[in-house]
Amino acid sequence: MKHILFKMEHSSVYLSGVKLLTNFNMQIYQGRTLGIICSNVTEEQALLNMFSGNCQIEGNLLFSGCSDTDMPYYKKFHHMFFVVGNHMNLIKNLSIAENICIFSDSNPMIHSTEYRVRTAQLFKDFHIDISVDQQVVDLEPWEQLLVVLIKAYNEHRKVIVLNNITDFITDSEFQIIDSVIRKMVQDEFSFVMIDSLESRIFDSASEILVIKGGTSVACFSSDFIDRRSFYKYMLPQRKQGQESPFIQHNYDDEDGYVDPQPFLSFNHISTNILHDVSFDVFKGELIKILCLDEITLKGFHSLIFGESQVKSGKIIIGGAPHQIRDIVHAMKQGICWCPESPYKNAIVPSMSLRDNMMLPLSRKVNYIWFKSDFSKNIDQFLHIYEKIDSPPAPASRFSPETLQEIAYARFLISAPKVLFVEKPFIETDLQMRETTRKMLNLLTQRGITIILLFSSISSLRLMSGDEIYIQNGRIISEDELYQIFYGS
Repeated sequence: MKHILFKMEHSSVYLSGVKLLTNFNMQIYQGRTLGIICSNVTEEQALLNMFSGNCQIEGNLLFSGCSDTDMPYYKKFHHMFFVVGNHMNLIKNLSIAENICIFSDSNPMIHSTEYRVRTAQLFKDFHIDISVDQQVVDLEPWEQLLVVLIKAYNEHRKVIVLNNITDFITDSEFQIIDSVIRKMVQDEFSFVMIDSLESRIFDSASEILVIKGGTSVACFSSDFIDRRSFYKYMLPQRKQGQESPFIQHNYDDEDGYVDPQPFLSFNHISTNILHDVSFDVFKGELIKILCLDEITLKGFHSLIFGESQVKSGKIIIGGAPHQIRDIVHAMKQGICWCPESPYKNAIVPSMSLRDNMMLPLSRKVNYIWFKSDFSKNIDQFLHIYEKIDSPPAPASRFSPETLQEIAYARFLISAPKVLFVEKPFIETDLQMRETTRKMLNLLTQRGITIILLFSSISSLRLMSGDEIYIQNGRIISEDELYQIFYGS
């Protein structure tokens, strides 16, 4: 008989007094993996805050093994759950062994030699081929995740919550991580995996819990899911006449003439990271670049932000060569960068939506803050396209989906020539991904040339367009990509 570790029945979850989940039901069993798929980012954030003990909860809760009825809920959550998200909960200036053992050791003194011996044995048991003397700062993200899992194992955490881990690791890396998870499950550890439909969650989880509309709607075995029908069910319904979220190619200019020449060309570009990178993109189209390691992604970031210079080759935009000194110089030339999760990394929460929209224009228009015509036009744009009637309100009052639209809408207004978009689908919820698709579609229709930089092959398939694969700064073929992921 399966042993229940944690149970919620007919519960409501509040964060800062706002109800985020209602009539919520969930059961977590010992030695099992529960997959959770959310329909939007608000539900996902509610779960992460709940598992971290940061929410208020009304309803029936059961914490197995906790006999202290007077213990506050947040302490019970801290005791039972170990949450792993984008941040790995590791101390970067400590060694792997120290990170794994320091919090499980009741002795206040640090015993590095003992930690090293203990960690080496754990790595041997789990068949992990990483030197225990390394600093965690030198590890790849997937290796850091391995360290976190062994840390949770060593600390005897009951339930490990993994959020959105499959977007930053390859299939081969996931196989190693999955083998560690399966061994931990055999040792009666439990897992909660919050991830997207396109992820490997169906293959790893025992059951799938579906959350839609702020409530739990179903929980069933992952073996009995028609994924295509399920995906269609989870997608937000688009109204009749609403634009397709997929990119429309072959942008026509005002005269109906399609320029036969590429608008953007990377001609044998080499920097200290990128090596002989070449590709062409037409005006108003996009190209997808899969960066198989963080150093490659950093190579593009460093190039656009002027942190590394072009050693050889040329960047040609609209037939003219361009050199980039820094990000301000790049923006003046019409080259912009959209960071990952722009709703939280490109929006200033304390500023109004209007001011957030006007901020990128301030580099083009002097004294824009004193020109009322611009603010009126921005207000009109927000009213017509975003259905927002309160542009002076601070951005923090609006939903993540709205802020995502605003973040991309700023480029509709400022109209750069070329836009680099970092990890456009790093958010796992479907509504956020639909919002991103819609806005990218509008940007290409505006005639903006887009370079999408991906770190996950599953996210790569969410958009149509030509693909380039780069590993260690060098372009590789599709056959080489296949070898990396499947080994044959």
